[in-house]
Parts: sequence; C-alpha cells; structure tokens
Amino acid sequence: MRAATEIAERLRNSIGNAPFEIDEVGAVPLSISLGFACWPFLPGVGASRGGWQEAVDLADRALYASKRGGRAAWTGLWGGDAITDATVAGILRDPEGAIASGAAAACSSRAQIHWGAGEAEVAADPTPDHPPA
Repeated sequence: MRAATEIAERLRNSIGNAPFEIDEVGAVPLSISLGFACWPFLPGVGASRGGWQEAVDLADRALYASKRGGRAAWTGLWGGDAITDATVAGILRDPEGAIASGAAAACSSRAQIHWGAGEAEVAADPTPDHPPA
C-alpha cells in the first residue's frame, strides 16, 4: 500500500498546486479527494476474497470518508493480514470494527478517518511510511 499512498499524495499535491485559469475570473484553486482499495481485498481463495466490484465499493467508501473529513484528502482501505470470517459487506457496513479485528486496515492523509454518520472515527496514520498493522 505504500506505493498507493505515495501516488495519492502526489495527486493531491499536484492538483492542489495547479489552479484552474478562467477568463474574466482568474485562478480558481482546485482540490481532490481520493479513495482507494486493493484487489483482491481479503486474504484467502475464491470469491470470499472479494471481486473487482467489491474493491470499487470499498474504494468508494474510502472516498466518502475523505470527503467527510474535508477537502484535499485521501483514504485507503485494504484487507488486513489476519484471516477472519469478515466479509466485504461487513467491512463496508462497519469499517472501524473490521479495522479493530484485523480484517481490514486503513490509512489517510488526515489524522482521523470520518467513516460517516453514526460511525466512530478511526485514528489514521497520516504518513505512508507507517501503514497500520
């Protein structure tokens, strides 16, 4: 995931440092929010690992977590190293619980990941050098 977080950070910085010029208005600042997930998502074999569509759903979940935290952020969500009975649907419903159980891991450019209304915030490691275990 280190490479993914480095790419996300480069994109965030590149977009943020390149204002969009509009005639009669001038430079308009841009920002980008990103979400990403790996595929296959869970360790193991077969369909239980999650297909590409589930990876898109997980990346979308991460994208909305970035947006909830404010502008110009990235969040990554990927399967943990622990073999558990977790499902992609369960991780989508409760990312914090999945992270706590080791079924998933997350990293963000923000100190807190805002998963959504009614869901607790998860502390994130904002540096790609130290992805969570």
